Parts: sequence; C-alpha cells; structure tokens
Amino acid sequence: MINGHRVIPGRDALKFATPGSVHVDQLMTDFAINYTNLPFVGRQLFPFAPVGKESGKYAVFNADRRAERPKTGLRAPKSRAETVDWSHAFKSYACEEYAFAAGVDDRERDNADAPIEPDQRATAASVIAIELAAEVRIAKLTTTAATYAASHKATLAGADQWSDLAASDPLEDKLTADEALQKDAGVITNTAVIPFAVFNKLRRHAKILDAFKYVRGGVITAEMLASYFDIAPERLLVPGAVKNTAALGAAAAIAPIWSDYVWFGFVDPGATSALEGITFGKSFRVSQEGQPRLVREFRDDPARTDYKEVSEITDERITAIECGFLYSDVLA
Repeated sequence: MINGHRVIPGRDALKFATPGSVHVDQLMTDFAINYTNLPFVGRQLFPFAPVGKESGKYAVFNADRRAERPKTGLRAPKSRAETVDWSHAFKSYACEEYAFAAGVDDRERDNADAPIEPDQRATAASVIAIELAAEVRIAKLTTTAATYAASHKATLAGADQWSDLAASDPLEDKLTADEALQKDAGVITNTAVIPFAVFNKLRRHAKILDAFKYVRGGVITAEMLASYFDIAPERLLVPGAVKNTAALGAAAAIAPIWSDYVWFGFVDPGATSALEGITFGKSFRVSQEGQPRLVREFRDDPARTDYKEVSEITDERITAIECGFLYSDVLA
C-alpha cells in the first residue's frame, strides 16, 4: 500500500517509480530470451515470424493452388517459355504487447542464499507468465473445432475413444489425418500434440503394447510412441501445463490447458517469414530495441522493491488450417 493505494505490479507500480528509474536490464533480457525451463508446447506449433511493424499482412494457404496445375514445360525453338500462375491470399495480423512484472524486495535480495538469485527468479516468474498466457491463446486457436473443415476433424465416441484400450485404433486415426493433410495441403504430418492424460492412456493401449511386445522392456516410452505414429521424437509434443480456472479469491481449480484433444499436423519451424512458407500457424513478433523479448527494471522506492518487467509484442495466427487435423473427446 502506498498512500492508501494498493500497488499492482507491472501497472500501478510505474506510477511510483523514481523518475528516470525505468531502464532496460540487458543481463536479465539475455536471461529471459534464453530461459527454456518451461512446460509449454504452443511456440513449437506456432513458430516465430519476425515482423517490422505491429500490424500488416500475412500470407495464408491458398486453396485455389493454381500453381500446382500440371504443365509440360516443353518449349519449341524460338518460342516463349510456358507461363505458370502464382497467387497469394492475405489476412491481417495485429500484434499486441504482453507484459508481466515480478518484484524483488531489498530484504529478499539481502537475505538470499546461494544458489537462489532473486533477480533471475523474478525474471523467470515473469517469463513463465508470458508463456502461460501464450499457451492458453495458442491452445484455444488450435482446439477450436469450428475452425476446421469437416474433413479435418472428428469427435470420437464409444469404442473409438482412445480410453477404450482394446477396441479403439489410434494409428488408424492418425492415418486418417495423414490422408487429409496430404490431399488438401500436399504435406505430410510431422507433429502431434498429445496431452499428458492421453499420453498415459496410450502407454497402456493394447495395440501399442502389442506393436512393441518384443522390444519394449516393460514400458512404452515417448520415443516408442513417436515411432508408432511415424513422427520424430522431438515433434511428439506432450503438453503438461495447467491453469487455475477459479474466480479470483476462490479455491484453486486446476485444469490442463490442453485437455481432451489430440492434434496432428504439419509445422515448418523454418517458415519464419510473414509471406512465405506453408505451416499450420505463426507467431508474428516485433522486436523491441533489437530484442525479441525485453526486460525493463523499475524501482518502487516506498516499497523498497525492484520490479523485473518482461514484455513481448506478438500475435498468433493460423496460416494454413489445411495443415491440421483435430480429434475431440479422445477420452471418455
């Protein structure tokens, strides 16, 4: 409390910062950019595409695909080369700034014992808040069934749900997704999002156990499951992050961010241009002072607290919905 006013870190605390005390913390900026101890998968589905402005156009997968109409390319002497068509469809992105701040009290810093580093802990807390917010946004985009065409989604029921460990057929479901992607986008599935509860069910699934009965050594590993679905181990994404869905002040109600869904799709981590590259989605991000993520420090003298504010300017968009296939109600 300052003069009877409750300070809200990252917003009201700025009102009480000492003039000139807000500055970029380069050391913590480097730490925030490189901090990777996070249980999130969203950024692996929506790779970053750096952009120069906070709003602009991005290319979406063109269903017309006139450039793929076959031609021979044969040219007679002294004749002109055969022409091909190219076209883009465009939509607009609009980046927003997301920022969180965590404080370090002078007494906390003075009394910290190794290996606790209060400034890093505060910065990490802000980074986690940034990534948690992005994970929620990306999960909502990815698991909104209404976004997908009928041929790129399915709701499982009864014996088809993967919780039926004997009758269901997860591999057949994955092959259905493969065929939809190849037919409509000309790409091959290379990524799967399998939430932790579903992952644990699959490790006990009769068909998967049978597939590895001579090599599994008693347990189905993530690498085996990736092999079963013909996906590289690093592209089998098992999100474990949770969120508190309770109202402020109420008892915690913890729920997984990625719940009863499985997603198969194509992600090109190298599609880092707003206008080029076929991939399911992109995270458009504007740099701040040459950095993709910035840490500013400001001092609240009456509270004797230094705040580490982490911010980034970004917008996540689906750029090729045909590169994804969504299964809902995977578990009973």
